[in-house]
Amino acid sequence: GLQLMGVASIYQTLITGVLVILAVTVDQISRRKAR
Repeated sequence: GLQLMGVASIYQTLITGVLVILAVTVDQISRRKAR
């Protein structure tokens, strides 16, 4: 049970990081197109 919780939290952190990177990338692309 404890191992599963640890893995879940690691995946949660990874997913959050990927989402942040995606959001920043999309923002950068939209700003370039705006110009």
